[in-house]
Amino acid sequence: MSGTIEQLKTTPKSLDYFDENRRLISAILAVLVGGLGIHKFYLGYTRAGFLAIFIVFCFWNKCFDSLN
Repeated sequence: MSGTIEQLKTTPKSLDYFDENRRLISAILAVLVGGLGIHKFYLGYTRAGFLAIFIVFCFWNKCFDSLN
């Protein structure tokens, strides 16, 4: 058990940089194409990404049907 705790304490800084970089890219994707849920796919949340795409598709479909 103590070996696991020691490993957590000695996490390389490169992993922290990777997580920060990943969050930054995800934030940029959320701002640019947030409605499509692309940022969710990038972070690995595939269910949430598909749900976002489904909701956007249904919303836009309803909006355009009401215009006709």
